[in-house]
Amino acid sequence: MDYKYINQLLERYWNGETSLEEEQILRSFFSQLCVPEELAKYRPLFNYEQTETKTDRLGDDFDERLADYLAEYRGVQCGAHQVVVGAGLEYLLGLLAPLLPGPAAVETPGYPRALQVLQNNGVHCCCLPVDEDGLSVEALNRSDAAVCYVTPSHQFPTGVTMPAGRRAELLHWAARRPGGRYIIEDDYDSEFRFDTRPLPSLQGMAGADGPVVYLSTCSRSLAPSIRIAYMVLPEHLLPAWRKKYRLYSGTVSRFEQQTLARFITEGYFTRHLARERVAYKARRDALAAALNTAFAPGELTLAGLHTGLHLLAKLKDPPPDAALRCAAEAEGVQLSLLSDYDLTGEAPSAAGTLVLGYGSLKDEACASVGETLKKVCMAAREASVTV
Repeated sequence: MDYKYINQLLERYWNGETSLEEEQILRSFFSQLCVPEELAKYRPLFNYEQTETKTDRLGDDFDERLADYLAEYRGVQCGAHQVVVGAGLEYLLGLLAPLLPGPAAVETPGYPRALQVLQNNGVHCCCLPVDEDGLSVEALNRSDAAVCYVTPSHQFPTGVTMPAGRRAELLHWAARRPGGRYIIEDDYDSEFRFDTRPLPSLQGMAGADGPVVYLSTCSRSLAPSIRIAYMVLPEHLLPAWRKKYRLYSGTVSRFEQQTLARFITEGYFTRHLARERVAYKARRDALAAALNTAFAPGELTLAGLHTGLHLLAKLKDPPPDAALRCAAEAEGVQLSLLSDYDLTGEAPSAAGTLVLGYGSLKDEACASVGETLKKVCMAAREASVTV
């Protein structure tokens, strides 16, 4: 058997490029009794006869399947007992908030809903700046924060990926006060990385009992209507969590957990993500091409294209953001600006930067987006000059 060919097919499989005939070759190969050890781990993806006996009991071990998935694809170090599943990220963050040891630092520009959830649960928050490497650790050291909420894989909304050096600094900040400082890692769209390999999660760098609480959700990878989010707690936080919430009922149905467990174990989830990555990358490329065609060279600078489902478009010599909003409203365009995510109101450098999400954008609409935004920008400039 040509194992090199099998490896090539596997690589095409992960990229969503295999034909039905090629998938049948993989199924036939993995149905054999003797499969090389280095390839045997992929058997459950293709050998459905063997998989069925394993998944009959999945109603009781969804947490285990999720822990295995996170370990393989995000480098998360945890046992199934550390995984908490809930109906939405905000719900889990609200439960976590009373267990936090003190004030929290959040990124600005950043995710306003996380700030609101923490504040609504009595956590005092400070908003710290983001630079080209993510949350400023220098600003964090000057603050009185005992917790920091970060999006290191793809900072929202700037799109910055926190490099290994900054991650190490952040972990060092937390390690200086064991049990007194925590990092909340929101890994919200790490599955969609198009041009570079992802860095492992902060939680994976810290270890199973490190100072990192890992948060993520299935809303982007599956559908917003599927309200399944999950959280990985450090070992030493588990007693406090169980004491406070042991009588709480689950907010995600057993049926949904069983279904997603089988979806993961039988390989459908990774296959689904591979197809989504191909589709979203093509959509991103089409959107970027439309913008570059509509605007003159140097008039628009695109950033944050490597990961996630949105990008930034910074205008050269932009009109005021207020004029952009009015012009967009007049055209019937729902426009998001980087300044909308400034949690302090004191970041003039964010002016004139558009936040363009393409997760729900129809493929056939990409070509017209550039001209529509060009029209909005021209109207905003004319209105600002008139005023």
